[in-house]
Amino acid sequence: MIRRSLAPKARPDLLVNQARSARRSPLRIIYLGLVVGLAFYLSVIVVGPFVTLQSGGIVTTERFTVASAYASRVARVHVAPGDEVRAGAPLLNVESPEVLDTAAKLSAQKSSLDDRLLQTKARLTTVARLLPIARERKARARSTAAQIGGLETKGLIPLSTRTQTIRELYEAEREEATLEGEVAALEDQLRGLREPLARIEAALEQLHRAYADGLIRSPVAGIVSAKVSSPGFVARSGDAMLEILHGAPFVLAYLPTGRLYDVAPDMPVVVTDGVNTARGRIERIENVADTLPPEFQNAFKPSERQQVMRIAYAGPETFPVSTKVTVLSPGSAGELPTRMKHALASLQMPPDGEWLAAARMVDEFLKMLWREIGELSAINIR
Repeated sequence: MIRRSLAPKARPDLLVNQARSARRSPLRIIYLGLVVGLAFYLSVIVVGPFVTLQSGGIVTTERFTVASAYASRVARVHVAPGDEVRAGAPLLNVESPEVLDTAAKLSAQKSSLDDRLLQTKARLTTVARLLPIARERKARARSTAAQIGGLETKGLIPLSTRTQTIRELYEAEREEATLEGEVAALEDQLRGLREPLARIEAALEQLHRAYADGLIRSPVAGIVSAKVSSPGFVARSGDAMLEILHGAPFVLAYLPTGRLYDVAPDMPVVVTDGVNTARGRIERIENVADTLPPEFQNAFKPSERQQVMRIAYAGPETFPVSTKVTVLSPGSAGELPTRMKHALASLQMPPDGEWLAAARMVDEFLKMLWREIGELSAINIR
């Protein structure tokens, strides 16, 4: 024991350095990858919106709103949300006491005018037949008066006969003038009756055409939206009862203010919902600003208004109508989730228990992710 304690000991500063193993730990690679990814993500959040396009938008289509033109009650619904309909397909059956009451009043007015028109025509026919007789009577009375006038100068007839002849001529001329005036008045009355009658008939025809026995048909071919009135719904004039979505889907996006980049029509963009991505282009940039939808508003700020742009997109990824999406510049970090999804899909999961193979798989995935980040960074730098 004493010999061992007195034996010389090696000095720590003279120990030979031992070379570390060159093998890299998968955990270290994972850690470094997470750190780099977090740093890249934070830089994109802080700086990205100022240098690259990152705009919120909503997927939509052209919408045709089927609204009630009069107060009515929905009696029957022929379609359901999501149904495809063709132009002219039945959508709803409605009942409107207001329309029926209006139609009844117009029909009563039309019937009254028809009666007056028939009476006027009958009177005009009678007067028109009496007028030739009155003219013939006048002609005979005038001829008789001329003959008696010649005999009176010769003293062949008494004065009373001459007076009676003049009275007969006067009555004949008065009858003719009365009948002619009545004909003119009846013709004017007919014209006055035909004009309101034509207006009432046109109004009735338009009312029946618009009401169509309460059947409302689709004006366009498309898909029924989620807004469909149920039977028993009472609609006022102008209330929407359902919507028809038609045409190709597009994105209405909102351009943020304070940006350092330029946008222009036909500029390529990327549309993503956070997982799926589609390529698109800016169709047009509107010259108006609109209030942001509630889902884009900040609860701690006043209501914002931003410039609106329309984006057409096409690709294997489709978005349901009314989906909230983000519009990005090509090559931005928004494409990273889709690339990660494709990278994961390309990997094969190892059998149970092979943890070393799993670690290698994670290492391979992180390398692929690193290459994707490098490509995106290079695109943004360019």
